[in-house]
Parts: sequence; C-alpha cells; structure tokens
Amino acid sequence: MSVIAFAQPAWKLLTVDSSAISTRHKHGVFALAIITKRTIDVRNRELTVSRIGSAGLAFSVAMPLLTWCLCANAATLSGTTIDNTRLGEIVVTAERRERDLQKTSVAVSAFDQRTLDDLSIRELTDFEHVVPGLVFSQDNSEFKVLIRGVGSDDTGTNSQPGVALHLDGVFVGRAAGFNAATYDIERIEVLRGPQGTLFGRNSTGGTINVHSKKPAHGELSVMGDIRYGDYDEVRIRGAVNIPLVEDKVAARLTLVSEERDGFENNLYPGGKDGSDADDDYWRAQLLYEPNDDFNLILRASGLNSRGVGPGRKRLQTPSDCPKAGCSEIAEDQDDLYTVWKDTAEHQSVDLDLFSAEANWGLSFANLTAIASTGETKFIWHADGDQTRAKGTEPGGVDMILGAPISSEQDLAEVRLTSLPSAPIEWLAGLFFFDEETNTDFGLTNIQPNPFVPDIIVTTKVISNWDIDTVSYAAFGQISYSLGAEDQFKLTAGARYTHDKADGEIYDLLTIDFLNASTLTEETLSERWSEITWRLGADWQVTPSNLLYTSLSTGYRTGGFNFQAETPEESIYDPEDLLAFEIGSKNRFFDDRLQLNLAAFYYDYKDFQTFQIVEDTLFIENAAEVSNRGVEAELQAIVTDAFSIDAHFAIQRGRFEEFLSGDPLYPRGYDLIPNSGDELADLSGKHLPNTPDKSGHIGASYKWRMGGLGSLTVRGQTYYQSEVYSRAFNLPIGKQGSYKKSSLQIRFDERDENWYVLAGVDNMEGENDIANIAITQTGRVLANIGAPRTWYIGFGFQM
Repeated sequence: MSVIAFAQPAWKLLTVDSSAISTRHKHGVFALAIITKRTIDVRNRELTVSRIGSAGLAFSVAMPLLTWCLCANAATLSGTTIDNTRLGEIVVTAERRERDLQKTSVAVSAFDQRTLDDLSIRELTDFEHVVPGLVFSQDNSEFKVLIRGVGSDDTGTNSQPGVALHLDGVFVGRAAGFNAATYDIERIEVLRGPQGTLFGRNSTGGTINVHSKKPAHGELSVMGDIRYGDYDEVRIRGAVNIPLVEDKVAARLTLVSEERDGFENNLYPGGKDGSDADDDYWRAQLLYEPNDDFNLILRASGLNSRGVGPGRKRLQTPSDCPKAGCSEIAEDQDDLYTVWKDTAEHQSVDLDLFSAEANWGLSFANLTAIASTGETKFIWHADGDQTRAKGTEPGGVDMILGAPISSEQDLAEVRLTSLPSAPIEWLAGLFFFDEETNTDFGLTNIQPNPFVPDIIVTTKVISNWDIDTVSYAAFGQISYSLGAEDQFKLTAGARYTHDKADGEIYDLLTIDFLNASTLTEETLSERWSEITWRLGADWQVTPSNLLYTSLSTGYRTGGFNFQAETPEESIYDPEDLLAFEIGSKNRFFDDRLQLNLAAFYYDYKDFQTFQIVEDTLFIENAAEVSNRGVEAELQAIVTDAFSIDAHFAIQRGRFEEFLSGDPLYPRGYDLIPNSGDELADLSGKHLPNTPDKSGHIGASYKWRMGGLGSLTVRGQTYYQSEVYSRAFNLPIGKQGSYKKSSLQIRFDERDENWYVLAGVDNMEGENDIANIAITQTGRVLANIGAPRTWYIGFGFQM
C-alpha cells in the first residue's frame, strides 16, 4: 500500500507506487516540479519529490494538479473495495443557474437543513466555524461579515457591506434580523471571492445566499422541533406544507420562536442581563404552477426581536486611566461576562420582507423576474459608561446611548438564462435597487464639572441622518466549451453599475451648564459608476475532477462622512478589488472522499476602514492593501458508520501603505501634542477581523440499532489564530487565538419520523471577543461570544 507523508514546510516527501500512475499523471507530477523549481527522481518504481521549499502559496497553486495526478485513479492506488455509501450531489446556484457544486468554478460551501442541525448551527454567525475564511462579528443586533478579509468594518447607515446577503434571490441591504432566516431551508450557500458580475453591488468579499424550502405539490406534510437549553433557552420551530390545488397551487408556512436569559452577569441590583433572546420569526410562501413552463412564487416574512439585546462590556483604554488605578471601571476585565449597568438596556428589531418571483421557460431561454420591497426598524438603548459612580456623584458619569434606525428598500431584477441544451452558455440581466435609511442617534452625558464638582453638567447630542441610495446595473456572462468532450470551458462576464446617493444631516449639541447649543446641517450628493468583470477557465480533467482559474474584480460603493473638516474628506471613494484565484474540486474513491482546494491573491484599491475622528464616525480609504491565502475543504465517508469533515484557511491580509490617526491616542502614542507621531504608520498591520489561520475538524459515528433506529455521535472543534478588531493592532481590541469544540448525540427512529438529541457547545468555555466598537466619545465596548452551553431537543416530520 502506498503512503503519502508530509513533514515540515521546508521539506516534503511523497512516495507512491509509480506503476499505478499513468503517463498523464506523471506529467502532472512533473508540472509540480516545474512550479516549485525542484526535481523529481524516478528510482525503483518510486517517485520522490524532494525539497519543495517553504513557499506555501506556490505549493497550494500546484496542489490541485498534485491531487488529480495522484488520485484520479484512487481506487487503483488504494486497492480497497468500495461499497455503495457515497457522498450525494449538491446543487447550487452560484452561477445563477442550477449546477452540481463540484462542477461549479467558484469557491462555494453549501449546507442543507440536516447538515445545519448536525453541525449545531443555530444562526448565521455560527457559519464562521465551518466555512474557510469566513468571519462574523456582532455589533448590537447587526452583524459584520467578512470573507477573506473583505467585508464591513462598520454597520452604520453611512457605510456599505462588503459581503452581499440574499434571501431567496433578494439582496438585503441591512443585516439586522437576517440571522433568523436559517430554518426550513433548502440550502445556504457561501460564495467566496468577488461576485460583482452576477450578484452585483457590495459583493466584493463574496455573498451568502439563503434558499428557503419551497412549497411542494403532493401530500400535506408537517415538521418541527423543540429545544431546551442552558440559560432557560426554549426554541420552538415548525413548518407545514399545504397542497391547495393538485399540481398547481401549494403553500408553505414556517414559524420560529426563541426565548433565552442573557449570558451577561449584570451586578447592578435589579439590572437585566444582556445577550438574551426574545425572537419570533415567520415566513409564508405561495406557489402557483399552471404548467411546466411557468411558475410564480409569492413570499412574505417577518421578524420581531425584543429584550435587552446583545451585551457589550466596556474595556479599559489609556484615556480611562490617565493616572494609576482605574477605579471607575472596576469590573473584572478578564471576566468578559461580568458588567455593571445602571441604565436599563433594551432593543427591538422588526424586519418585514415581501417578494414575488416569476419563472418562464421560453423556447430559447429561461426568464426570471424578481420584485421585492422590505423594511427594517432597529431601536437600541444602551449604558455607555458602565461605571459604578452615578453622574451626580464625585468622579461619576452617566452616559446613555440610543438610536432608532430604519431602512426601506425596493428591488427589481430580470435575468435571461440560456437553456441547458444551448451550444453556448449565456446569461444577461438588469438590476434596480433603492434604499432609504434614517438614523436618529441620541447621547446624554451627565457628570460633575471637573473644576466645580458641585455643578452637574448635562450634555446632549442629537443626530439625524437621512441617506437615499439608488443603484442601476446591467450584466451578462458567456461561457464556451471546447475539446473533444467539452472538457474545457472559457468564461467572460461584465457588469456596469451606477450608484447615486443623497444625504442630509441634522446635528444638535446642547450643554445645560453653559446654556449653549450648536446646530449643524449638511447636505451631500455624489454619483459613482463602475464596470466589474470576470474571466475564467475550467478544465474538467475527469468526470470527478475539476481545475479552474479566474481573474475578477469587485466593487463596494462609496459614501458620506458628515461633519468632515474638508470637502475632500466628506465623501469617501468606492473600494475596488482585483482578485486572482486557482482551485480544484475533486471526488475520489467512488464518491467517498471530496477534497476542494483554492488559492487566491487580492489587490485592493481604496480599501474602506472605519474610524472615530473628533467624536464623529469617519470612513477613510487606505492606500494599499493586499491579501493572499489558501483554503481546503474535505468530506470523507470512511466506513458506512464513520465520516469526517474538515477545512482550513491560511491567509495574510495586510496594509501595505496606510497612515491614520488613532482616536484612542489623539496626541499620538507618546501622548505629547504636536510631536509628529499623531499619525500611525499601519504598514504591515493585520487587516481587521482577519485571522492568519483558522480551521475545523469534525467526525460522526452512527450505530445502527436494528429495528429501533440509529444513534449518531458527532464531535467537532474549531481553531482561530489571533485577530485584531482595529486596524491599529494594539492590545486593546486583540482577540487571542482560541479553540471551540462541541459534542452532539442524536437518536433517529427507524423510519426517521422523529429524533431526540442532546449536546454541548463551546466545551472549553472560551469567552472570546466577537467585536470591538468605539463610541463617539472614545469609549471601547466589546461584544462577547456565547459561553459554554448545553441543550436537549426533540424533532419530528410527518
């Protein structure tokens, strides 16, 4: 039996039985030697690759060739007998048409409902543990999402996401409430890399597509589950499919309700614990299908979320401790779940989304039209100081933060797609998007006058921001197959986008002690246009092995910096990305092993970063930024009962050239005014929320218990290296490397009509920082991830 062994990065050793490798395989191995500039010796029926070197990216680029060369005839190499247990086909729409994931030339991860349950994925933020290069961070009830270091550093209405979110084909402009749409789904797809040609604006880093389970003709069916867990968690989910007119009309209704006490421990007497849950979500769909060539789907969904909301802990900063001792922020800084909040916190999120999708099968193409309207309302009220002393006491302060935020969006999209039988594969479409956002930010600060402590000073800030964004786009893509069996395919696509934005701000500052007020009003308007494109080449080496490469661009629209010091700073530029990628998708051992690989290089122009400058939200463009990395995803059915899955991602996202002032050190790091170090050189610093290394490994074992059913035990662990939530890479805002593991036991009845399960998440009890937010007064607040929790559950389908 042949063995493949890997040693330290500087030295690699590979030994296989050369008699099992055909001529084309040997040529492929030799290609690896050319790329790595090393030699291959053939001696005594063995191939030895020596000293490949430590250039990890070069090796990763050659890895798809190596994998194909050694494993295209994997059954011959292994000499083992293959049984009938195989990995199933996964159909995705990453290229705006249904296609097998393994034949799609995009780095994409896909999950169906059963997989989500097995992976203990409760919401979208859990996906970072199972998708290479994906990072989620929570900011109040909105979340930031980054893929390969590309995403949003801010969730304010004056910023734009860098990863696009789609629910049943509808682009969702704001992330608040999107977390709830993860039950009763057909699949969730995570596309990595710029998707600017087919998915449009703000998909620079990639896109996350949630596909609900559609109504189905046939019999009435019902499914549901109930879960009880730590912190008195109660979650009830259910779905019913209702055929209304035989083979023509069907409906589907989905309901989710969850309540949970907060993870936070608020020491203030009578104070409420944050990071709780009080959510109700519903989704209704109606399918009308009069014939095989036409169908219409009407969808409506809504979320109501209440409670305290995601808890945030104030972290100490240099400005908090000008002298020895920081008595006012006395809660244990090592225990991130313990806080002191004497201001009652609360939040509410309301999300309503309505859409209609029509599909026509024409004689020459398939036509899809989508129209949608939606509204998001988000209100939060928070304790901004988290100090024990009241604002009316010596040395004390009371800071109350709050903001009603709303977003209304309208969308329309039309796509024409070639038929599967067409000799040339093509797609063309038009896109329209209109979003109106409004923010009413309020801040109240109460504290003694520093010079006359008996006088209490109350400062209030009221800011109203209105921004209207309209986007138009036209796009198309064409693919041409060639070769004796169409095993080669060339692809070219382009998209023209025109964005226009109009904004107004009303800002009122009042100080009661001085009986003074300042009113600021500002109006801004700007237009941007961009052409994004993609070039790609595929080689279907065998029916089970695909090699692909692409060169593409991404675009994130610009925006406004209200109250900027100069006109030039009042508008920040769009972010542009040039991305090169090479990858391989493989099935081996008669579909018992799947290995997908990708390597990428990103070059950014005008990378958008978020800062606080003189108490004002400010987005600026970094001069030069780059990222490069490799990714791998593996699934294997080892035996009929035992299976494993894993992924890893290695990347190096850095600022190449960037000068910026740190709002926590307005006088520079030496704390001396006008000394020349007010601007920090961020060259070589890590991109925010971009770990150099991350990965997971999971394993499942299923015992078949005769006529009773089956018992499955699954364990998994996720590792992430250190990350910085701020571009300045200082200890404050740094999350050290950590590991999180989970364990689940599930019993399925023989016919899989019902099941029971139990599990535990975050077995290590890690209290990791999920996000760092800097308030407009320079205070640093950290969102904390979930602690160790346990749960039990019961589910059924009939």
